[in-house]
Amino acid sequence: HDNYETLDVVNTIYSLSQEVIWTNLIKNDDGVILSGTVERSTSQAAPASENFDLGDQGGILPSDIVNYNYDEATQQMSYHKLEKDESGRFTGYREIVFEVEMPGIDEGSLNVTDLKASMDKEVRVVSFAKDGMPSMFERRNNLSADTGEWINLENAFQSSLIPEGLEEIDLSTLDESNILPGADWQLLSGYRESFESDRELFWKDSFASTKEYFTLRNSQGEEMQVLLYKDNAGNMIGKQTGLDKFEEFDGISWMNVDNPNRIEFKRYTLNDSTSLTLKNIFGVLPLFVEEKMVTDKDIGPWEDASKVKIYEYLDAKGRVVGKEKRIIDESGEVTSYYAKKEAGGFVQVDPTKDKVISEVGATGVEAQIMYNCCPDDYVIMNKDGIKAVYRTLQRDENGKIIRYERMDFDQNGKWIGGSVVDKVQGVTNDDGTRTLQFEIARDYIISDTGERIFSLGQGIPPELLEKVNSYHSNMEIYLRDTDDFETSTLWFAEGFTLGDTDGYNLGYNGIGKVNAYNQIITDKKGTTKVDRSKISYNIHGMMDAFHEVTIDHKGRVSSMDRSNIEYYTKDSSVSKLMWGQVKGYEEVGTRDELDYSLLRRGMIYDRGELIAFYEEGINEQGKSYAYFRSDIKYNQYSQMESYRERGALEGEEYHLVRFGIDYDGDNNMIACKEEGWDSRGVNYSLSKSMVYSGSLAIEIFENGFRGMDDAHPQGKAYNFHRYDIEFDHKTRMVKFTEKGIDTSKTNYEFTRIIGDLSSNGAILNGYDNRGNIRKYHETGKKLLPNRTVWKNYNLTKDNMIYIAGMLTSSTETGIGLDGQSYTQTLTDIKYFGDSRIAFTQTEERDGEISEFTREDIQYEGDNVAAYYQIGIDMDGNAYEMTKYGMEYDWETGNLLYSLEAVGIPPNNPPIKSLLPSNFIL
Repeated sequence: HDNYETLDVVNTIYSLSQEVIWTNLIKNDDGVILSGTVERSTSQAAPASENFDLGDQGGILPSDIVNYNYDEATQQMSYHKLEKDESGRFTGYREIVFEVEMPGIDEGSLNVTDLKASMDKEVRVVSFAKDGMPSMFERRNNLSADTGEWINLENAFQSSLIPEGLEEIDLSTLDESNILPGADWQLLSGYRESFESDRELFWKDSFASTKEYFTLRNSQGEEMQVLLYKDNAGNMIGKQTGLDKFEEFDGISWMNVDNPNRIEFKRYTLNDSTSLTLKNIFGVLPLFVEEKMVTDKDIGPWEDASKVKIYEYLDAKGRVVGKEKRIIDESGEVTSYYAKKEAGGFVQVDPTKDKVISEVGATGVEAQIMYNCCPDDYVIMNKDGIKAVYRTLQRDENGKIIRYERMDFDQNGKWIGGSVVDKVQGVTNDDGTRTLQFEIARDYIISDTGERIFSLGQGIPPELLEKVNSYHSNMEIYLRDTDDFETSTLWFAEGFTLGDTDGYNLGYNGIGKVNAYNQIITDKKGTTKVDRSKISYNIHGMMDAFHEVTIDHKGRVSSMDRSNIEYYTKDSSVSKLMWGQVKGYEEVGTRDELDYSLLRRGMIYDRGELIAFYEEGINEQGKSYAYFRSDIKYNQYSQMESYRERGALEGEEYHLVRFGIDYDGDNNMIACKEEGWDSRGVNYSLSKSMVYSGSLAIEIFENGFRGMDDAHPQGKAYNFHRYDIEFDHKTRMVKFTEKGIDTSKTNYEFTRIIGDLSSNGAILNGYDNRGNIRKYHETGKKLLPNRTVWKNYNLTKDNMIYIAGMLTSSTETGIGLDGQSYTQTLTDIKYFGDSRIAFTQTEERDGEISEFTREDIQYEGDNVAAYYQIGIDMDGNAYEMTKYGMEYDWETGNLLYSLEAVGIPPNNPPIKSLLPSNFIL
């Protein structure tokens, strides 16, 4: 970071304000980070550490490294290293590929010794033309036997680095008279490439579809590149010799290109910042841009060609990687649309906020689609044979397209899908400003019966400032948060998607009520899509049941059926403000493939906001629950800021008050406080805060107190900090580090990995299908009260089996704080609520085995008060006992005193004064 001050000469410690940063990074000779850590320490927060690996380069690559990529599947790392002179002029580059051998978990960090170079091609410029462009080049292969021997080239980008995968030409079948410039030259090699028909124009009415690369050498050892262009019929139409000589073929002879109608090749070198910005759009780093002639293929009949410019962007090898169309409106404002090269054709680029300042003069804006709109019949034929046909379906009174369709055909000409698109026009406001025009796209596939099956389309941009009705009455678009313009919603009835005027009313029943609709909600987090169907109504015309499928902004699918929806009516003994509000309902469904069910009743409102309700059901883990939530209060943004809750989980009651709830700008809860008593009747209070990356909490801070009573009004303090949190693709926590002090005043620190660490660094198999943890590894240390030496431990817990979301068996192996290895197996675990009341344990320590079954476990707060146990000790002796009357040190929680009755199963914990005479103490 430019604002950091280097504090020492080895460049490993930096300072900015009160923050100090330590780096411990392993790099290769080119400055690419292989592994390492960065730690930050500030006066405002606890130190934080970040790990780096091959996938974390981002903006910290050296400025001379471009096209960086690491492929986990093939374990290959590749990049280009650029070379420039003192003036910043490009003078050469190296193309480098490494085979990476990732070290195992216990083999340390990735180092330079784990890299094996499989490619190192180097090209350098030896002379420049008058226009400043490179004209002569030399190359060498740094990994071959001739390393150090430079070979002369005519064009480094199209001779030494001919695109891979091209068809080799049989030179014996060629008419060399069209290729060789003189008798002193001979052919060395030839390759053929096919491409889209509008890439290069060489004759007024001819487009090239084939490009042939030929490498030539003369008697002096000089090499030269000749490119021959042919049309679809195989006829020669153009030729390029070297960098700047262009000729056209009239069917008889070659002529130098000097026709004023001829396309003029204007190639410019992009600056570094522009290249890097365009890389985010095209996925490949472009180094050059060429202005192309505007043709009928680029514009619609309603567009003025003088107001349109077309540019192609090329990489270091001279290959086209992207295309730009610039449109200049009456006010002189320039709007750019981008498409990237993919699968033999150009495909539209997803919308991006990146702004591009190019060398040739204009400012690009938000990218949307490649072409602003299309002619009535417009066809794009891709190299692989897939064809897209664009049809204009409807125009307004000014001839502007307001509806069109894209129809996709496969290689066999079969109609396989497409999209129906409406162009919603901008609205002029009272102050003269206009909302933006935007498109509503509904993609579809073609069923076996030839019918369109529609999926939900794209959302509405936040620039839309007000509710807009389309020319179809059963669709509306509106914003929910009009103050901040953060959330937009598109709603349309089912019939609207059919693309046929006969279907516009299909989304309504006989009394004019919607029986199915789609809804698309877009906010800062992304787009959520809702498809509601099977809607039924009661005798009052109120919705009483429906089916709904939702795809959230992370692609997670949920579905539910809601029924028996009840409403407050005039007959209800409630305020008029609650008439028509939902009183209760039943619901069954799935979330992330997990089933749940619930019943909600007694829903109370205040000015439209829910302030109280009762709910019971079975959650996704199969646990039964019930609770009553009341005193719900909201802030000015309708975000919940406090509530009370009293309920029961598996029969055990709890009570809590949550308050001081705060949110960040993305609606994530970043802080809260809570007080109450848990299911064991233990009083507690806590304060929690979170730090987010997107919608995921990457740091959690919590401190609080437990067990407050008259003798100890403050209770037992605890605190912890959880950080370095990692998540899997289902946003489940798979790794974290936690350190803190528990209620027994024990300091601790551990790292837990939930699942197994694979060879590519992914953490897998940590959860079962219902989201329960089934395996984790933990390494940590503890500092016991009144001790000065930390004790290390490690453990692995697996074979974790659940019934109704409650752990019923597990196996744990590890090394304890005493340094001894052990294996412990728990089975037949039983619960009352979430309190464990019975289990069987088998344990092996240093070769000695013990086994027991413990039942009728009873609690006083967090402490065990009594239990019955029968088993075999490590000496092989059988025993049976009841332990009761257990007393604990309040501060540390250590057991101070207990009584044992041998051979008696306790129906109730025995009390010493009531023991029969035959009891043995």
